[in-house]
Amino acid sequence: PVLWKGDLYRLQSPYDAPFASFQFVGKAQERSIIFNYLIEKRWQLNYSVEPIRLQGLEPSKNYRVKELNLYPDSDSPFGKDAIYSGEFLMKVGLNPDVAGGSRASVVLELQAID
Repeated sequence: PVLWKGDLYRLQSPYDAPFASFQFVGKAQERSIIFNYLIEKRWQLNYSVEPIRLQGLEPSKNYRVKELNLYPDSDSPFGKDAIYSGEFLMKVGLNPDVAGGSRASVVLELQAID
């Protein structure tokens, strides 16, 4: 439902950087999916990006970050308990840690918590 009926935000244009980032946010602002991926320079293992400021979240809600496309037996740089406020995610942002090799694409889920 988030992808099909949610709001789409283009966060990083692939014309301005070697990666793209876009976000879907559910109508109730309870869940969001963020897609980040390299479009060039996939061979650079030390590539990183600045924090991406998210959009469409509820500033007063807290969101748990979960990485969805991890390789088996690998750990996410976000850990299992990464929680940020909507205000922080929209003002400061979140670095998806996109890099060459196994992190050429990073898919994140944000889930609002009580």
